[in-house]
Amino acid sequence: MKKLIALLLALTLVVAFAGCEKKEEEKVQTVEALTALEIAWNALGENDRPFAMGGGYETMTDNAPGSVPTTDEAYLTSILLVPTAELSKISAAASVMHAMNTNTFCAGAFNLVDGADYGAFATALREAIQGNRWMCGFPEKLHIANVGNCLVVAYGNGELVDNFCGKLENVTVLYDEAIQG
Repeated sequence: MKKLIALLLALTLVVAFAGCEKKEEEKVQTVEALTALEIAWNALGENDRPFAMGGGYETMTDNAPGSVPTTDEAYLTSILLVPTAELSKISAAASVMHAMNTNTFCAGAFNLVDGADYGAFATALREAIQGNRWMCGFPEKLHIANVGNCLVVAYGNGELVDNFCGKLENVTVLYDEAIQG
């Protein structure tokens, strides 16, 4: 009887220690801002892409996403609508937008500096876009998602936003909502 109790106690300890084993932390996939936009853009059919340009004021590209220098504060705040208080948190950025009107379609991607809170950045960006005073009409939809360690935002015509965001890979959607007019 003592042997049986000892064996049960030993098994209980083994099971208890197995349950206490540290689980391997989930690793976040590294995705560069420009790459996140290029994957979605290139996955769109040519008929699904608006005539667009990408990059910042000094780094503009035709019909493709482009990198936005983190020093291009005017572009980051006026086109991608990043709040000024959030600019120092960006380590890399990229964009692609409708060539005639950002209200029709605009997408940006951001990598943040180590230690920056992606959720807080996303919330600040959402509030800035939802609170923007739009000229020449206003966009219909806002979509913000994590793509690995990259934050992707798209706003504009609902169908264009849905088509583009539907091509993003490894997505965790943070916001997918109508823009309040």
